[in-house]
Amino acid sequence: TQAITTSDNIAYNMLRDFVGKGSVANFMREIGGTTVYPNGNNWITPRDMGTYLKVALNWSQTDANIARLLDDMANGIYNEGIPLNLPDMVKVAHKEGFIWGCPSDVGIVYGKRPFIIVVYSYNVEDPDQGFGNIATISRLIYDYQQKL
Repeated sequence: TQAITTSDNIAYNMLRDFVGKGSVANFMREIGGTTVYPNGNNWITPRDMGTYLKVALNWSQTDANIARLLDDMANGIYNEGIPLNLPDMVKVAHKEGFIWGCPSDVGIVYGKRPFIIVVYSYNVEDPDQGFGNIATISRLIYDYQQKL
């Protein structure tokens, strides 16, 4: 639980080292990842991240462990991006990330019409503004989805 709710990627690094980078890469490809460890870097494209979230959402219907993972993502301590401007009753399973200048947030918004959202930023001087922009984008999509 803590690896998801408060992690700074240490838990991921430990798991990757334990099972092996090759095993992680193979699994990512098996579930639809197309850009896995490009040039040996620990980078994931927004498209691949959306693919992984879609797989997790589908698997959560039949796998209690995946359902718990998404529940943990919905109870994180960082909520400055996707959920910030959404109504309080809307569940959001998400994970924020931040490398200086690049605030990001990825998640599943469980509104009237659940949707997956992946927002990566680049060259953002003010992290608060970056996450604020992500919150604005999320709200625009949420409002649109509510009208469908």
